[in-house]
Amino acid sequence: MSRVFVYLMTILVCTLVVPGERAYAEDIDHLAGERIYSEDFSQESLERTEKKIEVLKEQLTPPLAHQLPTVELAFQRVKRGSLKVSLEQVEMLADLLLEGKDPFEGKKGDFFKAYRSEVDSTLQPYRIFIPSSYGNGQHFPLLVALHGYQDTEEAYFDEERYGKGEIKGYAEERGYLIVCPYGRGNSGYKELGENDVLRVICVESH
Repeated sequence: MSRVFVYLMTILVCTLVVPGERAYAEDIDHLAGERIYSEDFSQESLERTEKKIEVLKEQLTPPLAHQLPTVELAFQRVKRGSLKVSLEQVEMLADLLLEGKDPFEGKKGDFFKAYRSEVDSTLQPYRIFIPSSYGNGQHFPLLVALHGYQDTEEAYFDEERYGKGEIKGYAEERGYLIVCPYGRGNSGYKELGENDVLRVICVESH
């Protein structure tokens, strides 16, 4: 998002701890709960979508290239049966990129994104909320919400003990963006966890 005036505001809900092995795992398949879509898809549709992603890896150039990790991680999670999104939606994102269109341009509300770490080449997820008033060249504050121990980037947006998304209402009312990085899980936002937080800020402040 261009011309975003960044305020580094962190929300800590518990004492940070020394990172364990889970913090540095490549597998980010951590979403809990039932899938929204109980979709039955064929091997053919999986292979078709995978081929499109491979073409994008070879052909996509900046600035659209920074949207590809979201499609890649979404596809991985669909194959694992754990992401709350359908294969059809993943393919739609890939098709828009193939057409040279940014699938997230002008998008508002709460949604999932990802980036590929330059440190270890893993796909790292985060959630973002964009208020309906965003745009028109205005400067908007960026609030960085850091989840607690044993939580994920989903916490502030979905979980009851975090107000089940109440923070989005305040952001909509007061006009600021929110990002909640995964931060390598229980990393205590140190080392790779810290790098992830800074990278998400960089990605969403471009």
